[in-house]
Amino acid sequence: MTALISLFIAIILSALVTRIATVALGLTGLSHEVARFQSLSAFSGVGFTTSESEHIVNHPARRRILILVIRLGNIGVVTVISSLVLTFVNASSATQTIRLILLITGLVILFLLARSDWLDTHLSNLIQTILRRYTDLEVRDYASLLGIQDGYRLAEIDVQADSWLDDKTLAEANVMAEGIMVVGIYRPNGNYVGVPQGETRIHAKDRLVVYGHEEALSQISHRLRGHEGDEAHREAKSKQDSVLRRQRAKDSLYSDGASNGDQEQE
Repeated sequence: MTALISLFIAIILSALVTRIATVALGLTGLSHEVARFQSLSAFSGVGFTTSESEHIVNHPARRRILILVIRLGNIGVVTVISSLVLTFVNASSATQTIRLILLITGLVILFLLARSDWLDTHLSNLIQTILRRYTDLEVRDYASLLGIQDGYRLAEIDVQADSWLDDKTLAEANVMAEGIMVVGIYRPNGNYVGVPQGETRIHAKDRLVVYGHEEALSQISHRLRGHEGDEAHREAKSKQDSVLRRQRAKDSLYSDGASNGDQEQE
């Protein structure tokens, strides 16, 4: 029975390791699907060669994460196999039957828990909170993938129940005035809203795909509803107006220089 309990513990820890690795890779900019696939591949030692593998090998943080997962995977696989063998060694037929029933029942329960959306959401949020607090992983950084410069990037924002964004339409939130563009919205039920319009409403547990300056994205992702959130929105709009004026001035100088160059060529 001790070996059977050890087997369940090893399976639970293995699932937890891959879940943590999935969230950690997600914090470096990989999509959830790619992060989960790469985590499972590394833990199982399968080592699929995919186009996403280049983004991991060339990214120091992702590389460190998967190196640790590979090491833990080797330990986990050995532990599971040895525990499984010990469960049925030197046991009578009746005992083996009982242990087999317990094994199947336990695996079914673990499978159902692994498929639970409620557990997945809460566990992922908990892991993400811990990783953000105790690690220096770059949150949702797609800059290296897209070649975005000067602090601008594509990112994902998880809308919490107390978020300033919750229950606002895009027109009401007016994040464009802060220099933020909402590219898409992942709904909790799996639906995706591409290129959402002003009347599209944002809800808690939505995941927004946004583009903007990293400072603006960081501020709005932590902004809470209420008077302070509204005041932060006004300050962000004022700051973005200043940024736009500077950008227009630079662009005007460039346009004037280009026009003068064309005239000289003529």
